[in-house]
Amino acid sequence: MMLQGDAKRAYQRVYMRRKRAGKPTVNPKPWKPTKRMVDQVRYWLRTGAPQSLTGRKIIEGLDATDEHEALRRYKAHLDEHERERYAPPPPKCCSFCGEPASDERAPWLAAYPLICETCTARAAAIFAEQRKRR
Repeated sequence: MMLQGDAKRAYQRVYMRRKRAGKPTVNPKPWKPTKRMVDQVRYWLRTGAPQSLTGRKIIEGLDATDEHEALRRYKAHLDEHERERYAPPPPKCCSFCGEPASDERAPWLAAYPLICETCTARAAAIFAEQRKRR
């Protein structure tokens, strides 16, 4: 059923206020664990000592009646794993001095190991010194 008249206008006002404020425009649906998650947590709680490190971390300090808390921990673990998966890569650093790449310290090579332009002269001096010793 579509809203009409004053109800539609009132809804649109609230919607636009929330959108301008950067808030979610709809109420999020409550999280519901999948059947596989529930079965996995129940198995971990029933056995008491799961083989996986993840399972041990999730049920640590819980008893068999704390299924809801174990599911919450499992969801937090999966969310953290997802954040790590899509996190931006760390900045490239010079393998010689350890400084991150910048306009002044442009990486000399695109592959690993990297060396910045300022360290190239120092590396050349070290190589020249080693050649003299031979």
